[in-house]
Amino acid sequence: MASYRYKAVDPSGAWVKGVVEGDSANLALESLSRKGLHASEIREVAASEERRSSGVALFNRVSPVEMALFLRQLSTLINSDVPLVQSLSLLERQMRNQKLKTIITAVREDVQGGTEFSKAMQKYPEAFSPLAVSMARVGETGGVLGRILDEVATITERDETTKGEVRAAMIYPSIVVCVGMAVITFLMVFVVPKITDALTGTRMPLPTRILLRVSDLTQHYWWMGGIALIAVVLGLRAWRSNEAGRLQSDLLILHMPVFGGLSLKSSISRFARALGVLLSGGVPLLEALQVVKGVLDNAALGRAIDNASAGLREGGSLAGQLEKQELFPPLVTHMVGVGENSGKLDAMLIKIADTYDWQTQQAIKVMLSMLAPLMILALASVVGFVALSLILPILSLQKTLH
Repeated sequence: MASYRYKAVDPSGAWVKGVVEGDSANLALESLSRKGLHASEIREVAASEERRSSGVALFNRVSPVEMALFLRQLSTLINSDVPLVQSLSLLERQMRNQKLKTIITAVREDVQGGTEFSKAMQKYPEAFSPLAVSMARVGETGGVLGRILDEVATITERDETTKGEVRAAMIYPSIVVCVGMAVITFLMVFVVPKITDALTGTRMPLPTRILLRVSDLTQHYWWMGGIALIAVVLGLRAWRSNEAGRLQSDLLILHMPVFGGLSLKSSISRFARALGVLLSGGVPLLEALQVVKGVLDNAALGRAIDNASAGLREGGSLAGQLEKQELFPPLVTHMVGVGENSGKLDAMLIKIADTYDWQTQQAIKVMLSMLAPLMILALASVVGFVALSLILPILSLQKTLH
């Protein structure tokens, strides 16, 4: 189905612009006529033009923080009974970010031309996440678009807050490690060879011989490390490029020490909050589960939700189906069961999300409080080994002279 950009007159006599889809220009015109629009111009949008208008260049992304603010403002306007097109127009005029303003303009034109808001958002994946598109589609269907967009903004802000805390906490240990690695490289390339030249003929202790071997490899074969690193990165990308590889790697991530637990807690929080919001908006459980599946970045959890959905179609409870997947903690399945029995599953899911949000924050704090000293300890051990390896032959030489 092709896209056609048009200029038309609406029933009130005002000129409007937008994009309409159709198998041909005639069918697109008929679609506009059914909406009461009389087109004066219509032309097919070329693929290259569609790519340019569908977003910004690769390096001109809209930040998640800016998108969260836009969605919250749009939610406020919609909840105040301001029509969607008018809301978009108001935000478009006051938007300072030119990239986001261009996208809002294009979305407004599409919506004004009769395109659903979620479908208009879907054309701009560099700005609107799959979560935002999926939940907006549900919000339109259930008549709760304002509330849904507010929840999407909340989820986006929570994710960015967590990432910001991790980045801030990693600054100090990262600087220490980079400086330490630079010092070690300098010692290996410039200091160690000179000392070994001065100690030629002296019997070297084992730590010194190991250090000399590492220094020699660093000087002559450093490029092999770069090749090995590139090979590992490309291998991992190739492994995750197919469904089976991504499923295996994501399952492996969930079973990793420390990081696996953190990833699982974060995913459960997103799953529970999104599902709770959708259910409270009147979306059927099976449909909501399919939408929530797009919220998760982990293929193993996505498959678990698919299996749970298949089990629900055959009968049974959500708690029972989640328990069979063996990835959801007992606390989650127990609270889901309580919510189902009390008829307040949506409210219970929000409580689960709040609980796992708190657990995620605590897990991040514990991980970072352990990671920084461990990184510094590892670096100190390497520096200590280098210093010891350099001092031992000097001490041996002094004993020989005495």
